[in-house]
Amino acid sequence: MIAEKHNGKRLNSPNDILVSADGQYVYFTDPPFGLFEKSRYTPDKYDSTKYLDSKSELGFSGVFRARTDGSDAQNVPLLTSEIHRANGIALNPLKNWLYVTGCVNGKIDITRFQLLDGGQKVKKLHQFNAQNLQWRGNPIEGGVGCTDGLTVDLTRGYIFATCPGGKICVINEETKKLDVVVKMSDNVKLSNLVIGPDNVLYLTGNHSVWSIQLTPLPASS
Repeated sequence: MIAEKHNGKRLNSPNDILVSADGQYVYFTDPPFGLFEKSRYTPDKYDSTKYLDSKSELGFSGVFRARTDGSDAQNVPLLTSEIHRANGIALNPLKNWLYVTGCVNGKIDITRFQLLDGGQKVKKLHQFNAQNLQWRGNPIEGGVGCTDGLTVDLTRGYIFATCPGGKICVINEETKKLDVVVKMSDNVKLSNLVIGPDNVLYLTGNHSVWSIQLTPLPASS
């Protein structure tokens, strides 16, 4: 076991995870979604916010760093608790930028942190939201789902994130601007995504897997 508790309290339901380059640590988010009880669900109304938060022993959604040998499993170090419903997580190892999404229905929420002290601490650098991420002058919030999974394309300098309303948001890391929006059907609730070695973007959502062929990079001279 790698992670179970923090300060004597059980973790919520660890979700997305990434492994450090040296394999010694895992970084993960811990939203309360796994505390859901099927008996509480009704198709017309389900107040997940109050119910799930009340089930959490911690009382927050954290971002943690655990040793892969399990030596701190009973008191996993907390990096930050400031992200509401912390969900997706990705890393730019070249600049030590850690990205975390906040999963609130219909909202855009991506935060960039700087990893400090060898990854033991984080400093908030920038928050991407509906106010500073707009597409052709229009907000991109709204629709089913939330800002969920994300991945960093180091070769192109972009962040790819799944956004509400069946959208894939492509954000320029340097300019912090939304350069591309890929729109799928309104009822598609996108979750995770990753860029494969074959230059294909793979996405999950609605119990399905999609693939998008990315534009090939110019050949190096």
